Amino acid sequence: MEAADVYRTMIANSECCMITADHTKFDRQAVAQFSHWSDIDYLATDVQPDGALNQALEDEKVSVVLRLELTLTFYFPSSRSIFSSTPSSIFLKA
Repeated sequence: MEAADVYRTMIANSECCMITADHTKFDRQAVAQFSHWSDIDYLATDVQPDGALNQALEDEKVSVVLRLELTLTFYFPSSRSIFSSTPSSIFLKA
C-alpha cells in the first residue's frame, strides 16, 4: 500500500482533517495528491494564503488557522487525551 493510499484512508475515517504547512509549501507541486480541499477542514499555517490558493480554500470552506509556531495541541475531554503535532498532516477521529 502506497503512502497516499494510507492518507486517503485516514482522511475518509476521520471526523476532522487539518493540514499544517508553513508558507514555503504554498504553490508548490506535490509528488502525490491524496485529497482535495473539500476533504480538509482546517489549514494551520504561519501566513494567510493569497491568490488561487486562498480562493480554493474559501470555495471549499477550509478554515485557516494562523499560528506563528506550528505546534498544535488538542485536548479531547471525552477521552482525556492530548495530541500535539508539528508541521504535517493531522487526521482526527474524535
